[in-house]
Amino acid sequence: MLIGFGSIIVGTVRIGDGCIVGAGSVVVRDLEPFTVCAGVPAKLIRNRYER
Repeated sequence: MLIGFGSIIVGTVRIGDGCIVGAGSVVVRDLEPFTVCAGVPAKLIRNRYER
């Protein structure tokens, strides 16, 4: 898991293994493993690997 600078994690959310959270993002819900997420609120940008 990699959390970008200035990101805010709200409450008791789960951030999956291998997830990347973009800088300045606000995480308000659970994030799936091996995804790239960013924004306010953080949402899926893309999967890191093909499934």
